[in-house]
Amino acid sequence: MRGIQKKAYVGLGLCMVFATACSAGGYSDENNQQYYDYGYGSPGNNYGGYSDMGAGYNSDQGSQEPFIPEIEEDFDFSQPAVIGSQIFVANETLNSVAVIDSENLAIRTIPVGFGPTMVVGPQGADTVDDSRVAVLNEGSYTVSLIEPSSDQSLYVSVMRGANSLVANRSATSFVAWYDDSLNDGDATRGDLSSISLIRGDMVYQIAVGFHVRDVFWSTQADQVVIVSDDGVSLIDITSVEDDQLSAPVAVLPQELVPLNPEDLEILVDQSGRYALARLASFSGLVVTELESGVQHVFHLPEIPTDIDFVNGDVPKAMVMLPYSKVSLVLEMSSSSLSALADIFAPEEEVVQEDVVDMGMDMAQSEDMVVVEDMMLAPDMLDLDMLIPDMLELDMGSDDMAQPEDMAMLEDMSMGADMEPVDMAQSEDMADVDSGNEVNWAAIHTREGVSVIFLPEDERLGAAVISENGKKALLYTTIAAQSRIGVLYDFDMNQQDAVYFEKGVKSVVGDEDGESFVVFHQRDESNVNDPVASSWGISVVDVRSATPRLVITEHEPWVATLWSTEGLQSRAYIIFKRPVDESFAVPSHRDVLSVNLKTFRADSFRVPSLPEGIGAIGTVGKVYVDQKHPQGRMTFVDVASDKRQTITGYQLNAGID
Repeated sequence: MRGIQKKAYVGLGLCMVFATACSAGGYSDENNQQYYDYGYGSPGNNYGGYSDMGAGYNSDQGSQEPFIPEIEEDFDFSQPAVIGSQIFVANETLNSVAVIDSENLAIRTIPVGFGPTMVVGPQGADTVDDSRVAVLNEGSYTVSLIEPSSDQSLYVSVMRGANSLVANRSATSFVAWYDDSLNDGDATRGDLSSISLIRGDMVYQIAVGFHVRDVFWSTQADQVVIVSDDGVSLIDITSVEDDQLSAPVAVLPQELVPLNPEDLEILVDQSGRYALARLASFSGLVVTELESGVQHVFHLPEIPTDIDFVNGDVPKAMVMLPYSKVSLVLEMSSSSLSALADIFAPEEEVVQEDVVDMGMDMAQSEDMVVVEDMMLAPDMLDLDMLIPDMLELDMGSDDMAQPEDMAMLEDMSMGADMEPVDMAQSEDMADVDSGNEVNWAAIHTREGVSVIFLPEDERLGAAVISENGKKALLYTTIAAQSRIGVLYDFDMNQQDAVYFEKGVKSVVGDEDGESFVVFHQRDESNVNDPVASSWGISVVDVRSATPRLVITEHEPWVATLWSTEGLQSRAYIIFKRPVDESFAVPSHRDVLSVNLKTFRADSFRVPSLPEGIGAIGTVGKVYVDQKHPQGRMTFVDVASDKRQTITGYQLNAGID
């Protein structure tokens, strides 16, 4: 079984996305579950991207088309620390970690530091002999490193205020850092410009750029990537022997650096080789080769509403240009980027030189006084042509006689067919897009770039891409737009339209690119339409471009997608509970199960309000963590649908 960790987009907002396309506020509970509130302006797990770009105009290209952001929200499907069949769950109240065996539901407890809030461990098959479980103790600014085989733990001190912890894939090294988006106002504020690197039993303090946005481990096993307002820091942990500075690589030319850092979105590909930067006020994109610092600036006909990396042997970037009705797929290689930057270079301005310096003092000669402001070069003047009597003539006199054929010009007005056209009011010009000036068909033939031509009557500004980089679903989160999406196959360069019954809020794809789960908006104003006024999801089969709508009573909140040999892929979804839990009804405890192959949808109810959900690949089970004073967790056997609930595991209680 492979637990699939995905991001879902409610749209882009930088904004550029469930882009801020775009993105929402989130927090983590003591079980390392990620929860998100839908809205604007929060950083997500887009490798450092801010999700709300705001609205603006494409002023640098002279277009009056408004920049409407795709509201893109990153949506994490987190799992607890799992090694084999064991689940490690933090108990902040008792300053301990409960270890639950998911096969026989046996429980044991390990003491840790004060106020444990996050638990991280290895990722499935990447478990090695040196793998450890790390527990972030926010109350004591320490991390407990647990040996799974012996339950022995080691305490190490980390930076004050650290509230986030990430592990490399094998959980042999860790980074603790302060994420200000997780601070609810009561917690201690930490250092915005440093991280604590834990390698072995040593801890190193590393200074980086200002305002750390995100930290992740690249596919290069010993490299950690830190994204900040100032750029991207790359750290090879094998070379760290003491506290040090890791200066960030700039991702923008100096002239494009915004006064407000929230106007900047930064994405870094999984290999840590390339960075994409997008601005709310710039019609273009900047690609940076992080090892060399070389920047490639692409001037585009409009502000992109979403940017994404496409995984593969050669990384690619997908750029959404809704007003141009296209999406660009750019190949990430030095040669391709240089050539493409030439294609999307800014147009050169034509500068006309003055024939004569109009500031010259023509009054130096008495005979030349009347030509003081003439538009002629001095060598073109014939002084013999000057009439002496004209030196006394008052050219501004109202008494000056006018030729008869000139008198009619004094009050002349243009006919209706000659009047200036109000471009803002012209019906013929209302739908003119700035992208019409670009020959996209010619660009599509160039090496290193593909152009996806989108439906002419649609403005699709958001995209989600499968983990394997094979498929993408392009869509819009703007409620006023129609409910069409485009399925795109990168290998075949083929697209198919898919139609939804409801407006789209977010999309997430399975690992193999065979299906997508679409989370829908609801129209609260249309109470007479049971479909429009309800929440829901659609499962999209990529091969047939067919969606299957499932109406839900409550708003889908947290989900996990997974697949395993011998069983068809599934999605398990829990629902958002009311802020005031006294208004919760029994259906808030439902868990929705959807077979991503057959489209079969079932639901079951757990004893308490769900708080988190995840997959335990080694034993073919899904866990549902629930709100309960002593802790409650339900385990679902995927093959048989058999369920077992354990209550009071924080107190070594038994099975319900």
